[in-house]
Amino acid sequence: MIYRKRVHEVTPELAEVRFNAAVTAASTHADHWPSLVPGWRSPALMSADAGRLELCYEKVDGCPLGWPDLAELLAALVEASIALQPARAGHSQEHAIDGREELPSRFRAPVTCWLASARPRRTTINGDLHPGNVLRATDDFCLIDWELSRKGWLGEEIAGLTVHALRAVGRGHVCPSAAEHIVYGAAPVVPAPALWALTRAEACRQAQRELLAGSQWRADERMAIASVAEDRLGRLVP
Repeated sequence: MIYRKRVHEVTPELAEVRFNAAVTAASTHADHWPSLVPGWRSPALMSADAGRLELCYEKVDGCPLGWPDLAELLAALVEASIALQPARAGHSQEHAIDGREELPSRFRAPVTCWLASARPRRTTINGDLHPGNVLRATDDFCLIDWELSRKGWLGEEIAGLTVHALRAVGRGHVCPSAAEHIVYGAAPVVPAPALWALTRAEACRQAQRELLAGSQWRADERMAIASVAEDRLGRLVP
């Protein structure tokens, strides 16, 4: 059984970018973090039609999570972070944040401290993790929709979930403390200052993507979220 998905965007150029990203992600399927930890998986790409921008994945039977499942999802992400082997001792992760415009120098200290102490493993991350992109299958969770995937740390995936939670708070879909619940629930694997810094970076990254798509109001929404994350970080690291 297969699941067909046509990639849509506001412009054909952006749709092609997302299509190519999904195909590239499929070529590193074994490096997807869900492929590396128990209790998770991602669907395999069976075929791709560049002319139609159509992706054919193996069909996964399962139901998408919702925001009421946030506590369960967060617990599973923390377990996955713990299960991922850390980077080799002595291997520097500093290069991974150098030059990122969305992470200015004054916000790098919490992230570099986390990288130095935890040495998290860099894998292929989904880049758009939220409850609707996680299916509860029979024996595991399946993370779908990899058009925004990139190399990164699972902590960045949790930061992306925090951005989505702040968006949901603004729309009245979850309680106002949902983002704080994520940040402090993830503290065993990503300290709160580092996660707020990564959340700010992710919000800025999404704002740039929305500007490219021509959506000023969506970009403004993400920058407002970046300001919230910056405020929370400032309370922890004066």
